Amino acid sequence: MDVKRLTPQMLFDLGLLHDCKISSIRIDSDRMSLELEDLHANTRGLPEYPGAQSAVVSIDLRGVEESTLTALKGLGLPARIYELEMEEETQGATSEPRVMTLRLWPAGSFDLPAANAELLLK
Repeated sequence: MDVKRLTPQMLFDLGLLHDCKISSIRIDSDRMSLELEDLHANTRGLPEYPGAQSAVVSIDLRGVEESTLTALKGLGLPARIYELEMEEETQGATSEPRVMTLRLWPAGSFDLPAANAELLLK
C-alpha cells in the first residue's frame, strides 16, 4: 500500500472526495479507517476519470468527543462522502492542518482532527 499524508491540496485535487462510497469504518483505540470503494468516484463518467482506485482514509481520533465516536460507529453503510474538507492554521511562514470536516450523505457532518491524517492507496 502507498501511504501519503493527507493535505488540503490533495483533498482539493481529489474533488474533496465527493461521491466516494464508504464501504467500511473501523475504529481502533485512537484511529479511524474509512475504506473507500473508489477514490475517483466524483469523475466517474467523465473523460478525465482515471479508473477505480480503492483507498483508506486514516484519521487520528485523539481528543474526539465520545458522542462523535458513538455517532461514527452507528453510521449506516454504505455511506457517501459529500465532501471532506481540511482547514489549516497558519503560524508565521508555516501552516498545519487543524480540523477536517467530514460531510456525509445522508448522515450529517463531523469535525475531526486533521493532524496525522493519511491516505492509503490500495
